[in-house]
Amino acid sequence: MPINQDTVHQELDHLRRMCPLGYFIGLHLRYMLPCYTYNSYPDAWMSLYQRRSYIIQDPVFSWISAKAGQVRWSDLAQEGKGEVFAQAARFGLKYGAVVAHVDGDSRSFGSFARDDREFDDNEIRYLRSAIERLHVLTDIRAKLSKSDIETIRAVENQSYSDAATQLGIAEVTVKHRIGTIRRKLQARDGKEIVFLAREAQII
Repeated sequence: MPINQDTVHQELDHLRRMCPLGYFIGLHLRYMLPCYTYNSYPDAWMSLYQRRSYIIQDPVFSWISAKAGQVRWSDLAQEGKGEVFAQAARFGLKYGAVVAHVDGDSRSFGSFARDDREFDDNEIRYLRSAIERLHVLTDIRAKLSKSDIETIRAVENQSYSDAATQLGIAEVTVKHRIGTIRRKLQARDGKEIVFLAREAQII
């Protein structure tokens, strides 16, 4: 099943309507870095967040790094971790929820904000299911076979001819495999395949 970018964008469009003050989504977090990020928080807030290195003290990031499930920002703030939330509120991000999904060694998360009220339980359940769907939709590893990954690694820094020699197969077979991978990932060409594989930390 290829990555359906239209479906991903439809999910994100719906989340934008649910989260008037934005969201930050990280998919397939490995080695503390997500393979994909989607951010619709206000630019001014993100600028301050980065300038002051809030990630170091952000209770949201601490929570998603170790937990799975869902929690409201207000619950985290009650644990005495509210400084970042207080600063966020100055930019309108007054209410929020965090969800995290774990599948093997891959973790995906979302932090969502409103300015008018808390997210209700049904909304939080939807946010969690949306992150689970986005996790599946963008899971490149699940879409590639062992031979697909071997082929991508072989063509990463050499010609198809040299890759064929390395793999012990005909060059036409390498080209056929790349064509199959391109369709699976909806990539334009071999260069984009390699780029997507690097983003997913496959190579």
